Amino acid sequence: MPGVRSLFPSPPAPGRVALKHTGWLLLAVVAAAALSLARSPRPGALNTIWIEDAHNFLNDALTDGFKNNLFKSLNGYYHFGPRLIAELVSLAPVRWSAALISIAAAGVTAGFGAIAYVASKPFLQRWWLQLVVAAPLVLLPLARVQADNDIATLQFPGLYVLFWIALWRPASRPAQAVAVLATAFVTFSSIIPIILLPLFALRFYVVRDWATRLICLAYSAGLGLHFLGLALGKATRSEVCCRRYDLFWVAQEYATKTVPRTIFGERWLGGPGMDVTGPVAAQGSPAVHTGLMVLAWLVVLAALILALVKFTNPHWPLAIAATVAGAALFAGTVTNIGSVQPRYLIAPALLVLTVLAALLRPHDSQPPASRPQTRQLSASRLGLGRSAVPALVLIAVMVVVAAVNFRADNRRSETWPWSDLVSQATLACQSQPIDSHVVWGGYWWRVTIPCDRVR
Repeated sequence: MPGVRSLFPSPPAPGRVALKHTGWLLLAVVAAAALSLARSPRPGALNTIWIEDAHNFLNDALTDGFKNNLFKSLNGYYHFGPRLIAELVSLAPVRWSAALISIAAAGVTAGFGAIAYVASKPFLQRWWLQLVVAAPLVLLPLARVQADNDIATLQFPGLYVLFWIALWRPASRPAQAVAVLATAFVTFSSIIPIILLPLFALRFYVVRDWATRLICLAYSAGLGLHFLGLALGKATRSEVCCRRYDLFWVAQEYATKTVPRTIFGERWLGGPGMDVTGPVAAQGSPAVHTGLMVLAWLVVLAALILALVKFTNPHWPLAIAATVAGAALFAGTVTNIGSVQPRYLIAPALLVLTVLAALLRPHDSQPPASRPQTRQLSASRLGLGRSAVPALVLIAVMVVVAAVNFRADNRRSETWPWSDLVSQATLACQSQPIDSHVVWGGYWWRVTIPCDRVR
């Protein structure tokens, strides 16, 4: 099975990882997290809290015990990672809660991007092409109406990073620990990773090492928690309605929403076309919509043709695996609720970009033989030969689309500043003989703040 085995490339030879490289990676994570935080409209990510982060996770952390909260079910499954973050945040002064939760969400997302960057190196081979599959985790031009530096929706970029972890074979112990911990974070926080079971089973069958066993153990343990909760009646999905098992509808929605919005973003396609609770719907000019949809698919078709005629050097196993995983994640999530929610587009969209990166991978380009000793960063040294042009065009489009969709108004930008709400609770607790005060941040969320935390 040479094609299948190429999905799990051997790790580099054991050796000391340069401290400089690790430092640059950590610096990139910090910079990416700061960039993500800058995307939230005013009052800003550091002075607002996302809906479920406040109403469910922070509220429970402030008012209930750690033991009760950590395994509390929400929407039929557990959210171990977000609840753990909220519990840690609750240990700090309440005035810091909004900033700490947002920083944690941005940091985890940027960390996911770092994993995708490192894991994709054996497949894509060039750092600038690795950025195609890593940078969009913090600059994705869609779903901002439902995912905005919040811990509640970390499961959706987490689905994408699980795809890369399933393929990644880290050589160092610290990297192996990161892979295991990231797997546990995602699978203990969502039941949706069950869709990726075939990929993890294939990894377990093909690769026989301890890192694989630990990763698969973390994956199985997380999903086992969710299914055990369902079996024991501790969690239920009975409130989920409107399932729709229609293959033609799924294909149509994927073709008209996921691919076009991945390549050209939401703003040019009329925005998300929904509020925070509703499905994606077309807005604006039908002609513009149709034109962008056709153009997006022409981009995909062009990448496929270039790969087939060997103008580029495609990694076919990666392209096929990402196509199947993206389609499966899209179908598995939208059929369960009967509509296309923006947050459900996150992982499939990122996998569309992975497919394009795999198809547009350029051929090797060596420095001229006449100058073997040169140290200059020439185009050849960067792998920027003729076959790199399509990938560079894709990157240029991605940069423009990311800039156009850098910010988007959502319920977070309409909420009250957290500092005002804490001041309100402080005043109420100081002027009345009460144990707690409920603050309403806007829309439907509220947080009960114990008075002993603000007096």
